[in-house]
Amino acid sequence: MKNIIEFMKENKLIIGGITWLFAVQLNILVTSFTTNMVQPISIKVTKKNLDDQVITVFGIRFKIGAFLKSLLDFTIIIIIIYFILQKFNKLYNYSQT
Repeated sequence: MKNIIEFMKENKLIIGGITWLFAVQLNILVTSFTTNMVQPISIKVTKKNLDDQVITVFGIRFKIGAFLKSLLDFTIIIIIIYFILQKFNKLYNYSQT
């Protein structure tokens, strides 16, 4: 058992696991935000669910609403990660040289 714990410490598997769990939970939180906060606004404005927003160009249907929702999720996650890294860098005085 001691060898397993040492192996995990040396290869930073514990930090990697915690980071993975944080990323999964962050994704769940952001998806919940867009589903429960942004979608109702979209429905109020357009009378349709954001996922149902479609544009047709030359007979091709593009699910623009689903794409915009994914883009919003991605943007929110990137912004959160940016601010977390900024705070982390300040706390631990990391400088980019």
